[in-house]
Amino acid sequence: MTEEAHEELDMPGMDVSFDPEDPDPGKLEPDFLAESLSTEFRYSGATEPLISVAEHSVYAARLAQEAGYGLDMQMYALIHDAAEAFTGDMLKPLKSTIEGFDEFEERWDGFIDDFISLETPLEGPDESDEYIVKNIDLELYRDEVVRVLDGMSQENIDGIDFDRDGMDEIPDAEEVTDYGTGIQEAEEMFRQEYDRIYSELMTSKAFGAYSDWIESELTPAYADEAVTS
Repeated sequence: MTEEAHEELDMPGMDVSFDPEDPDPGKLEPDFLAESLSTEFRYSGATEPLISVAEHSVYAARLAQEAGYGLDMQMYALIHDAAEAFTGDMLKPLKSTIEGFDEFEERWDGFIDDFISLETPLEGPDESDEYIVKNIDLELYRDEVVRVLDGMSQENIDGIDFDRDGMDEIPDAEEVTDYGTGIQEAEEMFRQEYDRIYSELMTSKAFGAYSDWIESELTPAYADEAVTS
């Protein structure tokens, strides 16, 4: 039996396409995420001002930094909604009505994790990382509902556990948010934040490799010289 062929998913602004059943993370570029997420709006665009997924993601990374988390958590916070470049930012009640959407969403989330593993020294978030990112996301959600979903605050916040473990470690989102950036500014914000974290991660990796070389190559040599002298 031959394997069923899947129609390739062509992405606007990119000269590549993806198999939606088995997307290749090696084809993805950070610039595409910046461009796509800056035109994808949270809450189906029902906020005043509009908040793009790119803008929200940058604030998540900055909140992670403000909370004192390392570069790994800052990157995971930045890309926590990156799959929405492919799936769109869909309201939860609508998601629940679409058969197979959870599996589809998980596939693209895994695709983004694989991309980060290829692009950076990181291996992708584990469960504890995802828990922290969820806390960051919840704090941003609380801030968005109160400040840009006027009149829907109580309805949207009721029933959500904002006191779950670790929430006290997350600063007030108002310290990092400045809602109302345009599409181009949000795109540039995302690109700059990604480049900052990526550059610092790679610098840290290079320094770590150099330190390991010093420890493995030079330290034993100096120790042998001290013994023989």
